Amino acid sequence: MKLYIKQKAFSWKDRFKVYDENEQVRYYAESDSALSFTKRLHLYAIDGTEVALVKSKPWSFLPRYEVFRGGEDGEKIFEVVGKWGLHSDYTLDGLGMKIEGSLSGMDYIITDLGHVICSIHKKRMSWSDTYEVEIEREEDERLAITVVLAIDAALAAAAAAAAAAT
Repeated sequence: MKLYIKQKAFSWKDRFKVYDENEQVRYYAESDSALSFTKRLHLYAIDGTEVALVKSKPWSFLPRYEVFRGGEDGEKIFEVVGKWGLHSDYTLDGLGMKIEGSLSGMDYIITDLGHVICSIHKKRMSWSDTYEVEIEREEDERLAITVVLAIDAALAAAAAAAAAAT
């Protein structure tokens, strides 16, 4: 199964829509505010029910994003944590899975004990960030979406830090 996650271009806060292969919207996500110290991305089902929250952990040396089921009052499921190295690798603390990325930061795979859970490809030539996600099992759909949201937030934070340093 494939999903397409597209960020809305030219918006004051982060907004995403998640489409299936038939171009039907399945989920949408948006941040609280563009000027918040802590990044918080809410994932909603198409009926408006909040199904997950991706929240950055401030004061963390490496990128670290907590994922909660059903919003902040829900159960913390896992954390997406950046790793040192030349590649854009992350771990899924709490699930024991790995996220391996390319040097360009455009391609990722999520694996569990060597088995591929999903692959993520960031499209190069588009107005806004667009990701194609191929998922092996339907039950891993929300896992894949929240990981993409966390990686996108980490890449945006790294780009902002690099711009501020120049």
